[in-house]
Amino acid sequence: MKDLISHIEFLLHTYDCVVVPGFGGFVVNAVPVQKDGIAAFRAPAYELVFNRNLSYNDGLLAESYRRIKGVSFEKATRMIEEDVQRLKQEIRQYKRLKMAALGEFVLNEEGRLLYLAPPFVRPDIFGLTDVALKPVIQMKPVSASIQSVKKPVMRNIGMGAAAAAVVALLLTILPAGDTSTIHQNAQLFNESGLFQRYEPSKGISNAAPVADIFTGTKNRTVSTAPSEALSHSETVNPSSAVNSTVGNESQIADAKRYYIVTGVYKMPDVAQKAIQTLKTKGFRDVSQLKRSGRTDVCIASFPDKADAEVYLRQVHAQHPSLHDAWILHY
Repeated sequence: MKDLISHIEFLLHTYDCVVVPGFGGFVVNAVPVQKDGIAAFRAPAYELVFNRNLSYNDGLLAESYRRIKGVSFEKATRMIEEDVQRLKQEIRQYKRLKMAALGEFVLNEEGRLLYLAPPFVRPDIFGLTDVALKPVIQMKPVSASIQSVKKPVMRNIGMGAAAAAVVALLLTILPAGDTSTIHQNAQLFNESGLFQRYEPSKGISNAAPVADIFTGTKNRTVSTAPSEALSHSETVNPSSAVNSTVGNESQIADAKRYYIVTGVYKMPDVAQKAIQTLKTKGFRDVSQLKRSGRTDVCIASFPDKADAEVYLRQVHAQHPSLHDAWILHY
């Protein structure tokens, strides 16, 4: 059972979902950066949840067993089944099972299986912490604004007094009856730009605070409801694995086929090379199943399981290099 836990921990650092056939699936949910208040930000995180409805065999865990232990795919599948049986037996006997970094399972009095998720960290966010920034506020000094208003007032008052003195002097020098000359001189002074009437500003407004330079992000709520019961398993569509949604079982069963898989590849270019190699060996119906973070290379598919098993035995007998080929119900 320790081997099973080690393989699951290793795969979860690369894949978002690892399915344990006959038991359930471990799913990794990403929580993005969240804004807290005006200038505080929470670091991104990952959350590990368990979905008991994901109990089909997608070949990922068996392929890890086969590669590490150097056994056939069928042998690896049997080893996983034995580990799962021991795991279930320990839960029934002790009502509790600790799985190291994967968390803990507890069987309550009602017979429901509860999953207690641990803190989960991936290398890409290791070391990131919450950040709080101090808001920057820019304000204009009040004293400087008052001084800038007083100086023009005193200067303009002096100009007005000088203009009044000049007009009074002209009135005393020129004859009283020559009103046209006085009117012209007065009009000249009024039109001059040197004696414009000063209109003080109506008010002083301080500069507003600098606007926030960060925008908020909506919180992502991830369901971590406890998983229930392991007495029975259900088959679900792999496309709904991360969303933990179970579709109509009859419709899913009708759409599934039995694929003869020769290998699982993480890099698409490596999968293409494997496809070309199989075509040179005479396999004309070579295809590929692209799933999250992986590509399954298939040489044939059948709607009936018996036909797929007959064809797989023929492949093992006629092509020894493909002795690790297996059947995937997908």
